[in-house]
Amino acid sequence: RWQWLTAASGPDPAAMRTYDELGPNLYRLASVLTDDAELAEQLVLQAIMACGHAPSSRQDLSTRVYVAWLAWGGPVRTTALEETPEATLHQHIHGLAAEARAALGLCAYGGHTYRRAAELLGIAPERVAQLLGEAMRHLSASRASVVGPAPAA
Repeated sequence: RWQWLTAASGPDPAAMRTYDELGPNLYRLASVLTDDAELAEQLVLQAIMACGHAPSSRQDLSTRVYVAWLAWGGPVRTTALEETPEATLHQHIHGLAAEARAALGLCAYGGHTYRRAAELLGIAPERVAQLLGEAMRHLSASRASVVGPAPAA
């Protein structure tokens, strides 16, 4: 990944600092959008490198990740995951509609408000709130099925 963050003259300290600081949240966003780990990392690195030396906020970079994902063709399922609770939760996330995943990723990991996410998605803020509620209910139910029923009190 570091080869993306280096120029012909050597490592780009600003890009590396941005990657260290914001990379984890941006990667989570990209992972919500696509279940292809390599593509997720490429989206994050592409967003960081597109900013050059200019300081960028998490919102700016997450917008770039989302736009880059759209340019790659949007939702594509490419990998099979092992059967662990984390992988199963990941599969449940990818069981959501692309619009719900995008709203979840932009708000939870991209630092966007409902209104800003709505602008990016081209929908009403109320629809973003509805999508987030549906996603959380779906994931909550999925998590319960992964973990199993709670013991009776």
